[in-house]
Amino acid sequence: MGAFCSADNLNCYITSSVTSHNCPNATTTTTSADATSTVDLYYFADATDASSSYPNQRWSALAWARDQAGASSTATSTNVEVNTLNAIALSTSSISYGSVAAAANTGSTNQLDDVINGGNSSTTLRLSASATLTSGFNSISTSSQHYATSTFTYGGAEQALSDTATTVTGFLLLSPSSTANVSATTYWGLAVPAGTATGTYTGTNVFSALFQP
Repeated sequence: MGAFCSADNLNCYITSSVTSHNCPNATTTTTSADATSTVDLYYFADATDASSSYPNQRWSALAWARDQAGASSTATSTNVEVNTLNAIALSTSSISYGSVAAAANTGSTNQLDDVINGGNSSTTLRLSASATLTSGFNSISTSSQHYATSTFTYGGAEQALSDTATTVTGFLLLSPSSTANVSATTYWGLAVPAGTATGTYTGTNVFSALFQP
């Protein structure tokens, strides 16, 4: 992040601000003008903290000004650190298994939810349930929901959902380098135990990012 650089949303932002100032009279010995320029960084801009890929670098701002007579000057700010941002977003806020009869499961029909990297670091994924599936006073155990990072037939090598946050095996999102989504798909299935009462069951699953340097 040097004083002069080529525009790049990862590490170099260039903006301009124009201001004018009319001196009160020709004998004024002190003339000045204030200008403000706001620079917005993308969420994937390079981090520079200790856990980042650039721990020995910092961000700084270079200001360049020129008056109507052509005189110009520059000044550079003190260094600023951009922290690592570990964040994810989901392609859908609801996983719907449709109608599944008691003593049956979803078989090879999986529900999909894409996990999108919303930060500036690589990340793994942890899953858990904060509320099990319930319908009135009836419930379906959390472990009846299964997930994997590829398609599966229920009852195979996929993982059972737990009330405790569990790292998803084989899941990794690299840090994005543009506004193009960096994402990976999670696949879901459900078994309904025999004797479960008919109803509309709802619960809450938690997707959480886990920093992966």
